[in-house]
Amino acid sequence: YGLGAGLGSLTDGELDGLAESYGSWPFLGALIDNAEQEMARARPSIAKRYAAAAGGGESHIATKLWDEFERSRAVALRISGGERVLSAAPAIQKAIDARNPWTDVLNLAQIELMQRVRDGKEIQASLLFASINAIAAAMQSTG
Repeated sequence: YGLGAGLGSLTDGELDGLAESYGSWPFLGALIDNAEQEMARARPSIAKRYAAAAGGGESHIATKLWDEFERSRAVALRISGGERVLSAAPAIQKAIDARNPWTDVLNLAQIELMQRVRDGKEIQASLLFASINAIAAAMQSTG
């Protein structure tokens, strides 16, 4: 979060300079590549279900987050020169694409568990904690 706002405030010339440096400056390359990897992991449809389950549907905060996501994606692609995130890492993209249906199921189960807690139904706390650990393990990330 913030990549689009930060780098999006640069001039076209400054962004062109970063695009030229992308392949030769390891720090910039790692920053953009890691950002693209996290954007590839993002699941807007699932995030919208979490937002809806929290009440109020598409909130102002969720809208701001998705606007920033789109700005971040646009600036990352401008710098990397890719047509889509992870264009330069098809093996990683393939792994994420294969994993997503399974992580979607875990997320939907977690949304259901959270809704049951909100509705005052008793569930074992270990189930909710297990869903957190399962999602982190499936996404190979704690974020």
